[in-house]
Amino acid sequence: MRRYLVLGGAALAGALLLLGGCGRVASPNAGTANLSVTISQPQNGAFTNARDVEVKVSATGAKVDSVRVEYQGPSGNGSISLSPQGGVWKGSLPSSLASGVYTLTAKASAGSVEKESPSIQFTLDLDKPTLEVIEPSDKPIVLQSNKDLTIQVQARDDLSGVKQVRLFVGSTPVDVAPSVSEDVYTFYVNPLFGYSLRHYSRRHPSYPGDG
Repeated sequence: MRRYLVLGGAALAGALLLLGGCGRVASPNAGTANLSVTISQPQNGAFTNARDVEVKVSATGAKVDSVRVEYQGPSGNGSISLSPQGGVWKGSLPSSLASGVYTLTAKASAGSVEKESPSIQFTLDLDKPTLEVIEPSDKPIVLQSNKDLTIQVQARDDLSGVKQVRLFVGSTPVDVAPSVSEDVYTFYVNPLFGYSLRHYSRRHPSYPGDG
């Protein structure tokens, strides 16, 4: 009788150990969230005057609860919350941000799991280039029919740089390529008719409305 009780106790203990071991193996895998977070707009190294931000988030094992973007730059540090739109998370940086280089980092949360994106840097350039006619000094500039004209223009854009300076007659461009020395553009123009210097374009073509 005593031998039976010992064997019965060993069998019962084994069963308890087996059941307990099964529970410990299964529980860590239940509800695990895997997140992937990437900032898709603006792109790393971009020059832009837009404040729009887009973040791509993929998740398995859980639903994404929230996404935010933290920023650091000349206007200080802060964060914005994004909302899901068309498969991405979107938002806008504050309108109070000044021009300069900013660092962005996105963070997504799903339950107790939080995932951080690789940080990116971009240049927010809200300042248009400056343009000054150095020569001739008379304004407006008028061509004489029997005299060539030299026009010198200084064009600057401290953040984005200047790609091109062109001459216009009203809204029609004059096909004259300037010589360039640092930020001074010199045009040598044959006699045409009265015209005015109108405008420039930036080095980075992602600037709507610069005209």
